[in-house]
Amino acid sequence: MRLRFNAFGLLAVLLIATVASGCASIINGTRQIITLSSTPEGAEIFENGYSIGTTPTQLRFKRGEDHLLTFRLEGYEDVRVTLEKELDPIVFLNLTSILGYAIDFSNGAAYKLDPSIVDVMMREESMSSVQASDGGIHIVFFTTEQVAHAMETLADTPSEPRP
Repeated sequence: MRLRFNAFGLLAVLLIATVASGCASIINGTRQIITLSSTPEGAEIFENGYSIGTTPTQLRFKRGEDHLLTFRLEGYEDVRVTLEKELDPIVFLNLTSILGYAIDFSNGAAYKLDPSIVDVMMREESMSSVQASDGGIHIVFFTTEQVAHAMETLADTPSEPRP
């Protein structure tokens, strides 16, 4: 009879431990690994003004909050990406455990971050500028995107016969 009581006590402790802890906290944890890359590689990644890494990399972020990331590479325009928290359906494995829900929502484990893979395409800084050089010659630089836009505009413009 004493052996049954110990087995019952152990079962009760395991049941209470399971109900008292958040399911998503156990399965997911409170942080999520996000894969970050850029083309070209080597962009520095900032969050809240602090450098947190260089592409390509994998970093761990708190699940319970949004994260605004800035990718910066010399000669390229900054790219901003927001990792948004979304409700993770795994939280519903808590079933009727109010305490489990409370734990998962309070520590952020009830959420997942989206996107989980970030691959940014860096754009070269606008090179449209006029510079004076020796001899009064002006040099104008354009990006290929600006040239393509100018070509489209010219193609759509009706030409007038010259006198």
